[in-house]
Amino acid sequence: MTGLWVRWLMSLAHLPRGGGKRLTIIRHHRIYPDGHRALYHLGVSDSVLDQQLRLLRQLGLAPVSVTDGLARLA
Repeated sequence: MTGLWVRWLMSLAHLPRGGGKRLTIIRHHRIYPDGHRALYHLGVSDSVLDQQLRLLRQLGLAPVSVTDGLARLA
């Protein structure tokens, strides 16, 4: 596990004040094919994105659009 993975995982650990609902936004500037190097580290490879999404599913989190996420918070 790299330092980038550790920082990414730690960003998920933030809990909202008062135990309320939260919307975690995961964004990447670009998704690169495996084997390509990200320009200025502004993206992730296909396999890294797949691993991140798999981990989110294991944590019981599901990707939704921003519109759906905001509606769930309301």
